[in-house]
Amino acid sequence: MNTKPSAIFHFFSTLIGISLLFLLIQAVTGEKQPYFLIKLDQLTNKISNWNRYKNFIKNPSFETDTNNDNFPDHWHGTNITLTNQDSHDQHLAIQTKSDITFTNQTNLWQTINFLWPENTKLNFTGWIKADNLTQNKNTSGIHIQVHYINNQTSEFTGFPDPTITTWQPISVDLQLKHPAKQITITAFFNQTGTAYFDHFSLQFNQ
Repeated sequence: MNTKPSAIFHFFSTLIGISLLFLLIQAVTGEKQPYFLIKLDQLTNKISNWNRYKNFIKNPSFETDTNNDNFPDHWHGTNITLTNQDSHDQHLAIQTKSDITFTNQTNLWQTINFLWPENTKLNFTGWIKADNLTQNKNTSGIHIQVHYINNQTSEFTGFPDPTITTWQPISVDLQLKHPAKQITITAFFNQTGTAYFDHFSLQFNQ
């Protein structure tokens, strides 16, 4: 006759022993949760806080150019030049020179792939400096397109103040109607003159 305890018996004995140990620690320390659960909660909160302040935009200040092509990594666009002559963060900025014709319009964009839940609130911030901004604010600014999992889209825009010729912030608030899979950020300057863009950010809006 085999009198050796089964593996199931060992498993439940170990589980009961661990449970009793946690109860003993709780009784001695007065903690409402076992120590390891407290540490797990702390770790979860740290991860949550990291996500809260995460900038979803890659190379947000345009300072990384690994292939030295004078074009920032992770970005796409037309009529774009990297410059350190005038930047908001004292490093590099995007300089655009354009005229009123459609063929010479400036667009700078980045597509971000991520899974955002429904009703997520996000905030975009960036900086722009432009000369001779027209009163038609639709000629320059930020355009944001959200692509939802159900293949619908939402559009958001932000425009600079045409009366300001120094660096000024642009802020755009987003609230996602559905679960989203992709967001495209586009900076545009479609008029005669020169504009600079710098220091972009897309974060959770708490």
